[in-house]
Amino acid sequence: MNREIMPAPSYAVPGSYHAELSSDLLDTHGQLIEKVISFAFDTLGASRLDLRVTPSSPFQSELFEPHTRTHR
Repeated sequence: MNREIMPAPSYAVPGSYHAELSSDLLDTHGQLIEKVISFAFDTLGASRLDLRVTPSSPFQSELFEPHTRTHR
């Protein structure tokens, strides 16, 4: 996995990680998001992942909000 998109540990809550992706890295099928989620839960053993998608440019009109997924 590319080091730029690898989830980083969140030290506030054990087992929690966060990742931030630029919207220009995303594809229409969401494969990158699925890879990041899979890597965090399956490889790192995360119990929580905070994933944020940010606009690729300041002129992008869509609003991106962070989403949280908890592994059960």
